[in-house]
Amino acid sequence: MALLCAGFALPAPATPPLVDRFILGSNKGHIVPSECCWMPVPESMRLLDLKVNEGSQCSAMGGPVGVFEQKAGKLWLTGFETCGRKIPLDEVYPGLEEPALADWLSGTFKTRLGVPCRAFGGQPVLALEQELTVSEGVVTAVTEKYLNHSACRNHSE
Repeated sequence: MALLCAGFALPAPATPPLVDRFILGSNKGHIVPSECCWMPVPESMRLLDLKVNEGSQCSAMGGPVGVFEQKAGKLWLTGFETCGRKIPLDEVYPGLEEPALADWLSGTFKTRLGVPCRAFGGQPVLALEQELTVSEGVVTAVTEKYLNHSACRNHSE
């Protein structure tokens, strides 16, 4: 019986939280504020409703998350995603055209994007890490660092 109970004490793998999506040209990845966690978006009762109703249908916390695109030197909000579907911007903000300039964003943000490889721990490692400095949706500075993929199992360069 002690062995049976010991099995319940072992940590179980958890579903990683959803993170805000980031698109730069043909590259995809994720974006987070330098401080932590999720990108701020304007308040919306519809978004709150989606978090309560659709978020409970997903084993990963944090959804729906924003989909942001860097284009023409600016950050744009193009929509939202949950575990199961893409949510058009006008479903959350009626009357707002897609894409919407993310002029509420100012500060520094970190991105990772590119083709993922699997490190030995099983977590994806993305090819390019950026730090974006943004002022009212306009990207004013970008610092880039290409990550070393030599530890990846599926590394093929």
